[in-house]
Amino acid sequence: MGAYSSRSPSWQLDAQQAEPFTHVLRQGGVGGMAAGLTSYLWQHYGDQRPRFIVVEPEQAGLACGETSPLAWQVLEQAIDDFLTIQDEDAVRAMQTLAAGSPRDVPVVAGESGAAGLARLQVLAADPARRAAVGLNGQSRVLVVNTEGATAPSVYEALVGESAHSVAKRQARWMADHAQ
Repeated sequence: MGAYSSRSPSWQLDAQQAEPFTHVLRQGGVGGMAAGLTSYLWQHYGDQRPRFIVVEPEQAGLACGETSPLAWQVLEQAIDDFLTIQDEDAVRAMQTLAAGSPRDVPVVAGESGAAGLARLQVLAADPARRAAVGLNGQSRVLVVNTEGATAPSVYEALVGESAHSVAKRQARWMADHAQ
């Protein structure tokens, strides 16, 4: 746990935002990274902390096994919502991330890594669910992905493009948008 919390990317988060995040969505895995980031942001923002939402695809999450008992000590107290998504929603989010756009860098993300974006997309399409987690037009959402193409052939079958190809487009996008 200490290694995760000491490596939180505070310089990246602080440098890129004028206002605090209102929501953080990320995959859970066995909990270490989720607990580390959550504890860092809770300590950083205090009473103004964002709403923490942990998301896992229905099937992909099963590969992680049990949550770390140490991580659970943080997650049990700090996570506001534990949610799942349909596997097809995770695949759509993987495809969205891989596609990129003129404003968004292409990203290689596996099913579990894309879970946060997948849930955000589902919430955005459903006013009642969106309201239930407090999302609105003023929300500032941080979506975290810590998983790439862990099974390259599966990734290519689901996304329709190899992780290598997406990474090449990502490098071009980064070069084109360098300041």
